[in-house]
Amino acid sequence: MLCDNYTSHLYVTANLRNVLEKLASEPSGYTGRLPYWIDGLCINQEDEQERGHQVRKMANIYRRAACVHIFLGTFGIEQNLLQTQWLTRRWVIQEAVAAQKAVVHFQMGGQWRQAAWADFVGIASNPTGLAEVNMTLFPAAGLLRGLSETKKTRWSGIFPLLLKFHSAECHDDRDRLFALLGVSSDVELRDEPGSGAPAYMAQFQALKIWFQPDYTLDTAQVYQKFALAALRSPLAFDLLHCAGAFRLIKIRSPSRHALSTWVPDWRCPPLFKPLIRPAGCHAGMLKSVDRQKANKQAAFIAKSERWITVRGILLGTVQRMSNHLSEIDTIPHSHHVKVEWSSDEIDLGIDRAYVVLDSGHEVFVPVDVRLGDKVVILIGARTPFMLRDTGDTSRVLHELIGDCYVFGEGVMNGRHVNQAAAEAFVEFHIE
Repeated sequence: MLCDNYTSHLYVTANLRNVLEKLASEPSGYTGRLPYWIDGLCINQEDEQERGHQVRKMANIYRRAACVHIFLGTFGIEQNLLQTQWLTRRWVIQEAVAAQKAVVHFQMGGQWRQAAWADFVGIASNPTGLAEVNMTLFPAAGLLRGLSETKKTRWSGIFPLLLKFHSAECHDDRDRLFALLGVSSDVELRDEPGSGAPAYMAQFQALKIWFQPDYTLDTAQVYQKFALAALRSPLAFDLLHCAGAFRLIKIRSPSRHALSTWVPDWRCPPLFKPLIRPAGCHAGMLKSVDRQKANKQAAFIAKSERWITVRGILLGTVQRMSNHLSEIDTIPHSHHVKVEWSSDEIDLGIDRAYVVLDSGHEVFVPVDVRLGDKVVILIGARTPFMLRDTGDTSRVLHELIGDCYVFGEGVMNGRHVNQAAAEAFVEFHIE
């Protein structure tokens, strides 16, 4: 592409060249000949500092644009619009969600066509439209559904976004996090400010995760830095719910470069649907406490780069377990839980194992449960969590395995933890 009155040039992809030719052919009344911002041209991808700086601006650029033009590519007459690479990409989420006005362009049968966003969603979501929807299109259909739901409010919390769009792809694993920050309602894209802010600002700041994208850090460092920032916010337990779900089922590497088990590995698909803010659940919520118990109320009382200390009570250890509900005689009648981040209820019987603790409690737990694993209620958490001893003989450390759901009265509604004696509250160190 020639620039600056033919005195310089830029290399562009064939797809971008087609886009530029299409925009240049638009009548002036349609575009008004306004300047365009195109990330492939306006961001120096080789400069890590510039990339980090631009990431903080991108959502606002889309939000303030007169119109966001989305190009899907070329389709055959019998193809469904879901058959586009655009609906697999992670970075397109913020451009679709943040846009005040979006126009979708595509070529079909050699002709350029365009549709308003709502019309595009209607066409692509219609299984009797351009082609019959098949199983291979379900991921794209799911992403389009998530975009439509999120676009209605234009904002969402970062953890619901990471869950809804976990299958969306990107070339750089750091972007699994960075690409969603701009449309997150609970992340401030800068480092946490120092003390001295007015009281009203301090209250606002305390509600946010303060985090600045930084491409000079590697993937593990980015995930760790974000996790530490989340622990300093009211969303600390949302982080732990995701840490249990976004991980590999394997023995953790002893390498000092491996992620701590309380840090979600966003590169992994979720093992199960985490119980973030389940309806009616207050397992670790203390209601009225005496002075002695109040001194132990804070859940996160210490943290380092590798491990955190949390406080709670031990509910029991796993004594019997089964991955098949038919193998255990006492089966709960209801396995569905409503969570805040999903419009669908979670069926605990699909991706969880069912166990009985030595205390007699019946619990749905992560599928990689082992005999002897501990189910604990952490102060402030809505659900219990499962921990596993690391086997470190020098100190008592645990791995975080994931969240749990306990059947029967008294645990999930918080009565059990509120009736516990002060001496029952102990520290758990999670590595």
